[in-house]
Amino acid sequence: MANINIVYIPDNTNYWFMRSNGGEFYPDFKFNNFIAIDGNDVKLAELKSIENRIREIPNLLKEKYKSIFKNVYDQQILSGKLTSHAATLRSSQTYMFVEEMKIGDIVIVPNTSSLHFLIGIIVSDTTEETIQ
Repeated sequence: MANINIVYIPDNTNYWFMRSNGGEFYPDFKFNNFIAIDGNDVKLAELKSIENRIREIPNLLKEKYKSIFKNVYDQQILSGKLTSHAATLRSSQTYMFVEEMKIGDIVIVPNTSSLHFLIGIIVSDTTEETIQ
């Protein structure tokens, strides 16, 4: 008879479906036990330093993220290298990653063609790493 452990998942646990760029980063996520969003020019320290009075109102905080991203990517938008929509999308993805994903939440990451999935639990706060 097999010994089976049943894991209790609290009712307030959030579930996140996170892509790995068509499976490109799947092995890295799997073997190095992390998840990540692609690099951008907005530093985590800048986002973490947003004033508490703004942080207390989620819609205001989302708008602050959009404003920061627009300012950082303004030159790329003006030159046509990046659309305003793309900058807004980056701000939304980063907002979710930094502000909404929490320790204890479950993350599901599909591999190429969604044939395999990683299932993990967030165990630390967001950090910023530079990968060479």
